[in-house]
Amino acid sequence: MEKNDSATALSQHCPRPPTDSRTRDSALARHPEYVRYVDSAAEHSHQAVRLRRPQDRRSFIFDTISVATASILAGDLATAGEYGMKAVGLVADGMRLARVNDRLNALWELAEPQAKREPALAALGSRIAELQAV
Repeated sequence: MEKNDSATALSQHCPRPPTDSRTRDSALARHPEYVRYVDSAAEHSHQAVRLRRPQDRRSFIFDTISVATASILAGDLATAGEYGMKAVGLVADGMRLARVNDRLNALWELAEPQAKREPALAALGSRIAELQAV
């Protein structure tokens, strides 16, 4: 798919299309007709986590959530649970923002149907609920 085609497709599914490739690929990969973006989303998300500086905590949380999201879409539920729990742990340590909660809720929407198959995802749902109840 050409860049303009992916931008058009994304704008049909997202009212405010993301501008960076990691977020764009994750958004596209959520739709069955664009499943081919899953590998790209996972690769870009893992790379973002590896390259993120420690002082960029908020961005690191978003990148970690992106890895968890891409992992669910790729069927790697154990990795999704691992990175989802990392993100929740960072949020519990003091990074409480509405946008982070929105991303965690979107992650849980995607993870919930798989939670019975992967204990780490079930634990993730419990931790997100606990975190947001405080």
